[in-house]
Amino acid sequence: MAKKDLGSCARDYFKSLPDSRKIRRPTFHIEANLVKGTDENYRWIGVKWPDSRYLVISLSGDAFFKGHQIRTLGGWHCRYDLQKGTFDVPPDFAENNVKAIAPDLE
Repeated sequence: MAKKDLGSCARDYFKSLPDSRKIRRPTFHIEANLVKGTDENYRWIGVKWPDSRYLVISLSGDAFFKGHQIRTLGGWHCRYDLQKGTFDVPPDFAENNVKAIAPDLE
């Protein structure tokens, strides 16, 4: 069995959270990208994490229903712990993540 890449794991993590239920289905495509900052340990976002332990992943995507965009996800962030192999959403990301889930578009 092939192992999943980090982006697929991040998408699975997002889909396991209540936030993901705010985005209607049926078709939702999520793109995962690493957030720049490992060189400086993400100090630019105002965090003080142990050196070289975390990766920040940004998820973005669009949902379409009958050819119309109904909700977007733009820059939702999670953190991947390289030592534990787990994802989480630190409190520092809460405000950003609320804004990252757009309200339904009319």
